[in-house]
Amino acid sequence: MKKLVFVYIGLIIAVALLAIMRSGGNISIPFGKSAEAQIGDKKINLILAKSDKDRIRGLSGRKNLEADRGMLFVFEKKDQYSFWMKEVNFPLDIIFIDANTVVDLFENVPPANNPANLTIYKPSQPANFVLELNAGQAKKLNIKKGSKITFKNI
Repeated sequence: MKKLVFVYIGLIIAVALLAIMRSGGNISIPFGKSAEAQIGDKKINLILAKSDKDRIRGLSGRKNLEADRGMLFVFEKKDQYSFWMKEVNFPLDIIFIDANTVVDLFENVPPANNPANLTIYKPSQPANFVLELNAGQAKKLNIKKGSKITFKNI
């Protein structure tokens, strides 16, 4: 009987590890604390893009982004990372953040019409976070250069 219990536990662990590997390490546990951005008195729930695979995919292929959500690209070091709208189906605000200060932003960035000629969006200063929100959210939340954004559970 004890051997059977160990076999079941081993299978559960193997399935969990497989799920983590297939997701690129970006698993959200429903009963855990979710990542969020605090902008003034407003909170935005975050989808995290920490791995190269997740950062490359970004919001490509999605039909939409929920109104109270954003995607946060997390980088190990500060740099002037470039972004584009390849295969993104809806307009975005792209916000470049150094620690917790907005250093640059591009508002109402349209989806790419011509994948062969993509516009590249690059900040004027190095940043270690990039936050993508639905177009118009930066204005609605009064986000501009110098605004403070804090993060939880990233």
